[in-house]
Amino acid sequence: MESTESVILDELPAVEFSCRRCSELVRMCRSCWRNDQFCSAECARATAVERKRRNQQIYSKTEGGRLSQAKRQRTYRAKNKSEPREY
Repeated sequence: MESTESVILDELPAVEFSCRRCSELVRMCRSCWRNDQFCSAECARATAVERKRRNQQIYSKTEGGRLSQAKRQRTYRAKNKSEPREY
């Protein structure tokens, strides 16, 4: 015989989805589900890091990205040129 709690949980409408990162099947009650796409916060963070890295690579290949990098390098060189080096 099943406990009352598990019967109640089985009767609640649930949402099943596959994690967009690891493809793990996740089952969640409708009241808790907020259009989640990942099985855990760890998968969501890892995907965000990958997405940010990919977007930075794409941006660095545009004219604006190249100009921004050139400006950063000029600033870096000017700063290091004025400071005496210690060996």
